Amino acid sequence: MQQSISQITPSSMSRTNDNTTEGRDFWKNQIARFKQTALSRKDFCRQHHLIYHRFQYWYRQFENSAASKQAHPGNRLLPVTLKTSGATPSTQACDQVVGTLVLRDETRLLLHDHATLDHVLRRLG
Repeated sequence: MQQSISQITPSSMSRTNDNTTEGRDFWKNQIARFKQTALSRKDFCRQHHLIYHRFQYWYRQFENSAASKQAHPGNRLLPVTLKTSGATPSTQACDQVVGTLVLRDETRLLLHDHATLDHVLRRLG
């Protein structure tokens, strides 16, 4: 039996897969309701009988998604410009990966020369 969003209660969410459209819509609705209050996340969850760690997970998912779309609409890649000292890596060095940078969204940036690796490490502090 299909439930409409208005029929989903916190107790029924314990039986609903969060990764379904229905589950995502439920959490999106809860987060929208939370933003209209002056409550802390913990208090909101307590008052609405929500599981706090699930609320936190979905809150971060929607916030990260919104921030990413706002910062880079329609573009998942960032332009990168590196200044070099004039030396260019040899063709042989470009074939070998000397470092991998893993971003929060699990995107991997492969680095093929030591100068670039050193530069990235210095920038990351």
